[in-house]
Parts: sequence; C-alpha cells; structure tokens
Amino acid sequence: MINTTSDKVSLQIPVIRFIALTGVLALVIVHFFPTLPIPISTVSLFTPMIIFICALILNKPFILDRWTSEIYVFLLLWLCYAIVGLLWTINYAVTIDYIWKILIYTLTFIVFSQLFRNRKYLCLAPLIFQLVIYVYCVIYVWEILTGNHLPGSRLYGISLPLPTGFYYNENNSAVFVLLLSPYLRVKTHLTSSMIGKVVALLVFLLLTAVAVIQNSRLAMVLMLMLGIYFFFRSGWLIRALAVVTIIIGFVSFVVFFPTEYKALQYVMKYQIKLTKAETGSYAMTSSSIRNQLNRESINLLSLSKFLGVSGGNYEVYLNKARYHKTSWVINPHNWWLEILANFGLLVALGMVFIYLRWLYRLFRQRQCFNNKGYSLNESSLISLLMFIPLSIIPSSIRHYYSVWAYFAFIHSVCLLPLPKEHIIANQG
Repeated sequence: MINTTSDKVSLQIPVIRFIALTGVLALVIVHFFPTLPIPISTVSLFTPMIIFICALILNKPFILDRWTSEIYVFLLLWLCYAIVGLLWTINYAVTIDYIWKILIYTLTFIVFSQLFRNRKYLCLAPLIFQLVIYVYCVIYVWEILTGNHLPGSRLYGISLPLPTGFYYNENNSAVFVLLLSPYLRVKTHLTSSMIGKVVALLVFLLLTAVAVIQNSRLAMVLMLMLGIYFFFRSGWLIRALAVVTIIIGFVSFVVFFPTEYKALQYVMKYQIKLTKAETGSYAMTSSSIRNQLNRESINLLSLSKFLGVSGGNYEVYLNKARYHKTSWVINPHNWWLEILANFGLLVALGMVFIYLRWLYRLFRQRQCFNNKGYSLNESSLISLLMFIPLSIIPSSIRHYYSVWAYFAFIHSVCLLPLPKEHIIANQG
C-alpha cells in the first residue's frame, strides 16, 4: 500500500521552505530599499508571523542561549515600557506609532537572529550586503548623471545631482551605505576573484566620492579613515591598484568633467569655510544646533524624572515650546539620546549594555583569531564602531527597520565560538 499522506507532506516541505525564505527576502528588500512603493510597515509586521508559522510546520527548533534570550527580553520589556508610557504621553498617535515600530524591531531581530544561527545563512549575509551596496551605487550614479531621484526622496521632482538613493535624504542614505561598506572587504562569491576585488575597490572609491557630493562632513571623514585602514590592511597589489585608480580617476575627472570638477572644488572650499566659520559664529550652525538638541534631550529626561517623555513625544515637546532654541529643528539627531529622552534611563542603559557587550565580544574575537584574514569579524567590528558616529548624522533612524536586521547579524557574528570555546565544546 502506498502511503500518499507522507508523500504529500514531503512535497509540501520544499514549498513551505520556499515561502519562508521568500518572506526573509521580502524583509531584506523592504528594509534596505525603504522608499520602494511597498507598504513597508505592513510587510515588516506580518511577514515575520508567516515565517514563524512556516518554521513551526517545518519543525525548526527555536534556538536560545542566555545572551540571545537577554536581548529578546530587553526588546519585550522595551515594548511593554512603551505601552506603559501611554499613561503619561501627551500625544497618543505618535506613541502608538512608536510602539508599532518597537514591535517590528523585535520581530525583525528574532527572525534574523534565528536565521543566522545557521552558519550557511550567516556567511551569505555579507554577499547580500555587497549586492545592496552595488544597487545603491547604480542609483547614485543615475541620480548624479540625470539629476533625477526616486519617489520618497525629498528631492523627488527636483533636478539636482545630489544622491539620496532609496532614502528620504542624503544623510539617511550615507548612514546605511557607510554601515555596510566595511563588508566590501569580506571574501564572497563577488569578491573572491581579482576582478571582484577590483570592482569592490572601484565601488568603495565611488562611495567616497558620493560622500563628498552629499556634503556630509562626518561621512567624508569616516570614509577617508576607512579607506586608509583598508589601504594598509590590503596586499601590495591592491594598494598599487588603488593608487593608480585614484590618479587615473582624478586626472580623467579634471580633464573630461571640468564643470563637475569646479563644482567639487566649490563644495570642498565651502565645507572648509563652514567648518572654520562654525567655531566663531554667533548664528545657529549645524554643530550648535546639535549641541542644543543634546541639551534639550537631557533636560526632557530630567523633567520626566528619568522615565522619558514617552515614545515619539520628543518632537512634540520641542515643537510646542522649544523649537526656537534649536532653530526650528525638532528631531533629536542622535539615536542614543532619542531613546534616552523618549524612554528614560533604564531602556537607554539596556541598549548601551547590549552594544558594549557586542563590541567587547568582537574585540575578543579579533584578538583570538589573531587577524589572520578573519574579515567577517573584522568588518563587523569596524562597522559596529562606526555605528556611534553614524547614528548622529540623520535626524532619526527609528523609521528604518534594517538597523535591527543589521544588529541581528552583528549578534550572530558575536556568537561564533572563540578557538578555546570551540575546543571545549568539542571535548564536551
């Protein structure tokens, strides 16, 4: 007798696995390409639920260790605290919106942290990051050459060769491309050959040029520092190729694009002049506005008795009576202080503790692996170090769920065993 029931189940398993992986791909697309005409919040909320159902049907174990469990508990406590914040919020709509976002953060982190427990998918992630960067670069070049922009950009409908990519503005775009750029050095199917390494080098140089065009001084400095670090960490062939490429590229740019070269000179002179002017200016410059926003954040924390003003209410408070102090800028421009002012000291310290533990673990890995080409760990360490300055470039990063997919990847890299731990695990 033929067991048709078991045959049907065995046929359904590949279909269910395909649905789950398609769901993960959908999350990657909506997270890293956020201005696509897709209902991002809806997809980000309900797709993880579909993935969880598929995992249950496939009998996939929910893997937990103490550290991962702590982060899950932190996210759930953050969610509960945000809900409790409805008791003292002055704007229910913005608080409920923030609660919705924290729920998506939690689901996103759980999905990707469980996915990356499989070493195959963890090693595949840098390849995805590289593909994302290459797509960003294609859009950047299109924007620079045509002056057009994607829907969702603040420059949509305005002819201006200022690249914003898939993000609302150039600052937000700079954050995520810089956050992923250290992974250009990881060996993948795209970068394993010499041609792939050359392409990665050219892409990195293009991103450096984009940072200059975007007028973000901090992004320029970070790209320059990252480029110098990669230069001295690379082999002599890549170093020589980098020098030759920069010289040829610069000469070609001056000769064949004289108008653009003059514009670049103007941008650089303007940035230098602006930096000098900010040190002695009485006007509200970019630095002074950020400093005042930091003061307002601490002041709101103090007034709330260190409980926070409730999710999303930071902008509400500044818009009501404080906007004149910050030259009508009401966004915090600092992700860490945004959490502190909105949710109080306890939540902020929890996030700082998790971040420092990731950082410590990556430092430990780097020492134990003795820098012998372990670029996955090295790139993650550099990227995580860059997160601090990058998180103060845009007005806010709370709208971008890709941060928590990125955190899940960082966390999974941290869980890779150190050499001694691997030996002990095998002996046990």
